[in-house]
Amino acid sequence: ELGRDEIAERALLDGLALSPSDVDLLCAYAELCAANNQVDKAEKLVQRAAAEQPHAPVVYAARIQVAYARGDDRTAQRISREFVAAYPENPAAHALLGSTSAMRGQVGAAYAGMRQAAAAAPTEQAFAESALDLQIARHPLMLPLRPILRFGPLKTWIVAVVLIFGLRQIGLPVLSALVAVSWLLFCVYSWVVPPLVRRWVRRRWR
Repeated sequence: ELGRDEIAERALLDGLALSPSDVDLLCAYAELCAANNQVDKAEKLVQRAAAEQPHAPVVYAARIQVAYARGDDRTAQRISREFVAAYPENPAAHALLGSTSAMRGQVGAAYAGMRQAAAAAPTEQAFAESALDLQIARHPLMLPLRPILRFGPLKTWIVAVVLIFGLRQIGLPVLSALVAVSWLLFCVYSWVVPPLVRRWVRRRWR
């Protein structure tokens, strides 16, 4: 948690030397490896943990983290659903389902998952804040901004730039200009509307 990954790895290896089948240690090491782009190593560690306790909550969580590190949002969401089905009262399971759904741009499912997590763990402020953020994202005025939520601002910007200059290159300057103006209006909308929606939803949330 302090970002001292080398010390963390040494401690985990020392622990596993004493208890090589410890599921918590295996999954913690897997998550550390996944966070450092050692995804193949992380997956092998999770497999070892799953061989010991295939349905342990910590194993579900580690499998989700590894899938996410691979960029496989679909698999991460599927495992999250399995986690919720196995542990319907576990707030972490609902939170992970909310997070993986959000990564896939499924705002409604993301909000439902995070709301369940917040209800199951009312003292966990992070769950409540995430539920509020997703409630804001579900507002009708935020619908035009879903591409940014799904793909991120950088990818959305790249697509817009490629489209604008691509249309110009193939001899459609008028259409290119219309797309450029639309993109500019979209940018202004993305700057102005979210703060107003956030203020409105927060007022009602209280």
